[in-house]
Amino acid sequence: MSALLTIEDLHVRFASPDGAVHAVRGVDLEIRPSETLALVGESGSGKSATALAVMGLLPGSAKVTAHALRLGDQDLLRDGGRRARALRGGRMAMVFQDPLTSLNPHLTIGDQVLEAVEMHTDLSRGAARGRVVELLNEVGVPQAQHRALAWPHQLSGGLRQRALIAMALAGNPSLLIADEPTTALDVTVQAQILELFQRLCSDRGTGLLLITHDLGVVAAAADRVAVMYAGRVVERGGVSELFSDTRHPYTRGLLASIPGDLGNRDRLPQIAGIPPDPLALPAGCPFHPRCAEEIDRCADEEPLLDGRAACWVTRETT
Repeated sequence: MSALLTIEDLHVRFASPDGAVHAVRGVDLEIRPSETLALVGESGSGKSATALAVMGLLPGSAKVTAHALRLGDQDLLRDGGRRARALRGGRMAMVFQDPLTSLNPHLTIGDQVLEAVEMHTDLSRGAARGRVVELLNEVGVPQAQHRALAWPHQLSGGLRQRALIAMALAGNPSLLIADEPTTALDVTVQAQILELFQRLCSDRGTGLLLITHDLGVVAAAADRVAVMYAGRVVERGGVSELFSDTRHPYTRGLLASIPGDLGNRDRLPQIAGIPPDPLALPAGCPFHPRCAEEIDRCADEEPLLDGRAACWVTRETT
């Protein structure tokens, strides 16, 4: 099956008074129709910058380069990013983390979904209003016709998130990007939203890029996973193989931090230290100052992604 989204050697650099910030460094990703790829990592690892580069939503201070950045056969960097702007909201759409700050408090839910429908379809006003109710029904909003008249503050967090998803679906996108879409939701609603994404991918053939720091969400919703650290993908593979045969020490640290049976321990395991400053990345592997498994080579030379993991320790022991 041909790729829906192709990313090859993506770099994102921000200008700052202290120098260039290399937020994304040589990322390669691919998503196929009906597939969910989870992008995992701590805050600052480059997940959101990667997604915003795809959507063409980075600020003017960002410089984006890539060997390839394509949605199907469309070059998203063409004409200085104008191609991405033309496709945004239609063939590709994004669901952001906090629905309350993403929705306009001065417009009803129905009017905000209506705006998206009218922008990306040729429906008449009456037909567009009917489409709003259809979309709200599709994403599981109960009493959709009544809820369309509600203001954002009158809905629960879960219903607001569903409304955002309905807006994203208005243009019938082939690619949907969801940036931490369940962070502010309780566990029950989180499961419902993840189930909704899975159904949409299956029914519509939509490809989903799911950005998260939660490996529990990955296990529940993703087909494949890419783990990012310091702007690079350091491990990738199918969800089952990543959980059963983890190759990178950073990924093992993330997995060990998932709450579960503590046994005789008083605290959850944690990864020592903090993520590196992107203005002053350490020599060698960026993770080596925090890694309990490092060898001499780790401090001298940065490993590139070769197969499953970008790790000198893994290469010497497998």
